[in-house]
Amino acid sequence: MMVRRMIDFFKRGAASQTVENTLWLAGSSAFNGMLGGITAALLARTLGVEEYGIYSLIISLIVLLTDVADFGFNSSVIRFGSESIAEGNRQKLKAVVAIVTRWKLVAGAAVLLVAVVFLNTIVGYVFRHVDDRIAAYFRLSLVAVALGILAGIFVPLYQAHKHFRSYALIFSGRGLTKLVLILGAVLVLVQSSISLLIWIEIMSIFVYLILLYSCATFKELSLGMQDRKVEREMFSFNKWISLYQVIALLGARLDLAFVGGLSDANALGLYGAASKVSGLMTVAASSYMTVLLPDMSASPSSESLRRKRRNAFAVVGMMAAGVGVVMLLADPLIRILFGAAFVEASSVLRLLCVGLLLTVAAYPINASLFAMNKSAVFPLMSAVSVPAFIAGNLLLVPRFGADGAAMAYALSAGVGLLVPATYYVLARKTLHTQ
Repeated sequence: MMVRRMIDFFKRGAASQTVENTLWLAGSSAFNGMLGGITAALLARTLGVEEYGIYSLIISLIVLLTDVADFGFNSSVIRFGSESIAEGNRQKLKAVVAIVTRWKLVAGAAVLLVAVVFLNTIVGYVFRHVDDRIAAYFRLSLVAVALGILAGIFVPLYQAHKHFRSYALIFSGRGLTKLVLILGAVLVLVQSSISLLIWIEIMSIFVYLILLYSCATFKELSLGMQDRKVEREMFSFNKWISLYQVIALLGARLDLAFVGGLSDANALGLYGAASKVSGLMTVAASSYMTVLLPDMSASPSSESLRRKRRNAFAVVGMMAAGVGVVMLLADPLIRILFGAAFVEASSVLRLLCVGLLLTVAAYPINASLFAMNKSAVFPLMSAVSVPAFIAGNLLLVPRFGADGAAMAYALSAGVGLLVPATYYVLARKTLHTQ
C-alpha cells in the first residue's frame, strides 16, 4: 500500500509546486548537511572530544534562546500570511507582519534581558565542572542570539510567499560563509578556539540577516499598523502554538544541557557528535513539513487535506528508509566524520535515529491539525512528551551518559506521537479525515 502511494504521489505531483519547493529545500538541506559534516569533522579533529562538546553546548544554547524568543510567532505568519496571500489581501498581510514584528521585538528583548540577568549565573554554576570559562562563552553568544532574533522576522515571510528557492539559496549561503570562516581560522590562523568559533557564528548569522532582508519581496515592516480583528484571530491561534513551542523547546533543546550538567565533558562531546548527524537528518526531514504547512493552510478543504496527507505519509515512508540506512551505517559514518576518538558516539546515533523515526511519523497528522486550526492539541503534546524527556534524562544520563540522553529523546518522541495520533483517530469523522 505504501509503495503504491509513493508511486501515485510522483505520478500526480512530480511537476507540482509543492514537490518543486520540497526539492529546493531538500537540496539546500543536503548541501548544508554536507557543509555541516565537513565543519563538524574539521572541528572535532581540531578541538578534540571535550572541547567539541563545549562548543556544541554553546551552539545549542544559541539555538535554544533564538527559538524561544519566537514564541510560535512564525507559525502565525505562515498560517495567516499564507491565507492573506491566497486571498490577495495585501492589507491583511501588512497587518499580520506588523503584529508579529512587534511581538517578536518585545519577546526578543525580554529573552535577552532574562539571559543577561539570570541565565549567565545559572550557566556558570551548572556547567562549571565542564569548563570554568563557559559563562564568558555564554555572554559572548548572546550577540549571536540577538542577530538570530532579528533574522527570524523575515524567515516566515519566505515560507508564507512560498519563496522556498530564495530561502534555500540564502540558507546555503549562511552555511557556506561559516565553513569558509572556519577554514580560514584553522588553515590561515592555525587556531580554532571556542571564543573565535563563537565570533564566526556571529558573523555567519549577520551575513544571513543581511541576505534575508536584501532578497525579501515584502519589506513593509510598519510597526504602527493596527488591525484589532486580525490581532484577535492571531492571538487566539497563537496562544496554543506559543505554549506548545516554549514547552517543546525547553525540553527538546536541553538535551546537551542535561548531558553537560549530569555527566562529563567526554559524554558531552560524544552526544554533540551524534546529535550533529541526527540534527542534519532532522533538518532534511522537515523540509517537506516546512512546505506542507503553508500549502495546507492556503486551501484547508477536507478533500485537499486528505490528498496532501496521503502524499505526506508517502514521503515519510521514504524518510524512514533513509534513517534506517544511517542506523545501519552509524559506526563507519561516525569514524569517517569525527575520527576514531568518537567511535562510542555510534550507539548514541542509532538511538537518536529511533527518536527521529517516531518524530517524522507525526508530521502528516500534525500538519493536518495545524491547517484545521486545532492548535490546542500541540501544547497537550508537549505537556506529555517534555516531562517524559526530562524524567528520562534525569534517570538515564547519570547511569548511561550520552546513550541515556538519546534514550530519553526516543522515549519522549514516542510518547509525543501518541497524543496527535490518538486525537486524529478519535476525531477522524469531525475533522473529515476518513
